[in-house]
Amino acid sequence: MKARQTSSLMVLPVLLTGMMLGQTQVINITQPPYSCDSSGKTDVTTCIQRAMDSSISTGVQGGNGLPAHVVVFFPPGSYLISGSLTVHQDYLSLVGAEASWDYKTGQMAANIVACSPQTPKCPRTGFTGNPEPGFYYTTKYNQNETALLDASRHTHLLIKNLGVQCSNISNQDGIFMGTTPGTLLSLVSEITNNSIGGCNLGIHIEGTSVAQIKSNNIVVPSGSTAGATGMFLVYFYDSQIEDNYIHVSPKYVPSSSWDVQGNGITWLWGSNTTLRGGKLEWNAGGVYIHEGYGIIISDINFDNNRAHNIIVRSGGPAVNSMSITITGNRFLAGASITDKHGDYPGAGLVFEADKGGITRAVITGNSFRKAGACGSDVCTTGEPTGPSNEAIYVNSDSSTTSGTHADIVVSGNDFIDSAGTSSSKGAAIVVNGANSHVHWCGNQNNLARTATNSGYIGVCDQ
Repeated sequence: MKARQTSSLMVLPVLLTGMMLGQTQVINITQPPYSCDSSGKTDVTTCIQRAMDSSISTGVQGGNGLPAHVVVFFPPGSYLISGSLTVHQDYLSLVGAEASWDYKTGQMAANIVACSPQTPKCPRTGFTGNPEPGFYYTTKYNQNETALLDASRHTHLLIKNLGVQCSNISNQDGIFMGTTPGTLLSLVSEITNNSIGGCNLGIHIEGTSVAQIKSNNIVVPSGSTAGATGMFLVYFYDSQIEDNYIHVSPKYVPSSSWDVQGNGITWLWGSNTTLRGGKLEWNAGGVYIHEGYGIIISDINFDNNRAHNIIVRSGGPAVNSMSITITGNRFLAGASITDKHGDYPGAGLVFEADKGGITRAVITGNSFRKAGACGSDVCTTGEPTGPSNEAIYVNSDSSTTSGTHADIVVSGNDFIDSAGTSSSKGAAIVVNGANSHVHWCGNQNNLARTATNSGYIGVCDQ
């Protein structure tokens, strides 16, 4: 039976613009025949899943040869779940009542809340979601991840205006999208204006392209365990990431073999994607990219990220990071603690080529303020404040494999009270290794530039 529509759903056609649809079915989960409890006092996992799957059982089809689109609407309230809500079809929207994110509570008007062993009227074991079918992260790190919203293997999805609240336990993700191992799924999907909190990985996407992740608020608490990251993207292509706010507790310092943990965004393999706008603050690390092509990072506020603001790496023959553009960003302080290797202590931006890989990037039009220089207003006791800090660090290691090369253009940036602007702080840039080449032109308010182990800095404006 098709659920009744209400006047509060009049905005939904706007959400679906750009999708060629034959018919839209709107399901209000609090109305009959579902009547899911919105008080947050009763486990409604089965109830919501039944609403999400209703069009499959009723056989709703689109008209004029076009697919039908089902909108599952969450009115204001809290919806307690004890297991994964799983998407079983394409052309599905999960939409909450429109409201702004509440900074104090971290919630939206409509909130999906994972129960824990301490939650009344939940199973004694708390949340017991289905294992994700991820083909890289779950295998390499043996995470056995589960997700509150498992949207894997389906396309043309919209997740909007929802609070997604995990229960602060290990290996629990907020939203997961992925595909069958070894394949690439064109999502044509959007995750927008959600508040995601208490999750190990806020948004986890593997093996996909053509996605929009916009205007979400992601907070990962200090209680999360190994792997804690705001967004974790693997084999992610041809997409847009815009105007998101991400905070991963600075108490969680990267410790894995790839420094993938504790970042606002960790991205392993991808291309042709823009990261634009928003803020990444007080993360253990800002953005980590391993093998990326055609990536633009622009107009983002990086505030007080502890180990680094951005790392771009290549790590083997034909494992390259090229055509990376970093422009119009604001880098404020941070980068004050040493990474686990000790390779680039206190560096704001890090570019590294290793094992035959090539790293190439352009850094232009950015503002650096105390980036890589740890001041008393941003550092905590015991963190390094001396000459080991630098705003930009470029490194190449050619000792193991030939062909390793790092080639970076640094042009038109402003270093305001940054590393290198006084004798008590480190360099604005350190270039290490014979295969590390930097072209330095038209930068303002900088003094110290350091080349070590035959690193090269070509200065065009002196």
